[in-house]
Amino acid sequence: MRITIDALSRGKGVPAETREAFKQIRALLERQQATSAVAAMRYQRIGIEGESRLCVEFRNASDAQAALTEIRKIAAGADLLNVVEAPCPSNKE
Repeated sequence: MRITIDALSRGKGVPAETREAFKQIRALLERQQATSAVAAMRYQRIGIEGESRLCVEFRNASDAQAALTEIRKIAAGADLLNVVEAPCPSNKE
């Protein structure tokens, strides 16, 4: 399973609460990568105002679902933080 997390802005930079939630999600996924639940993770800056993207691939569906539940809890209420169950768009998009 693959998950994409985007921290976006509206022309004034990524909001502080969104940056903090993104940071917490990244830390969670780095911990899971250390335990081998995450097969691959890629971070990329996607804009000039701090917009960022995390692309994550899990080894199995149960690890992915558990992580997704935690990610959605962290992301709840954070404006401009998108979490989708999909592979990252290609760099051409």
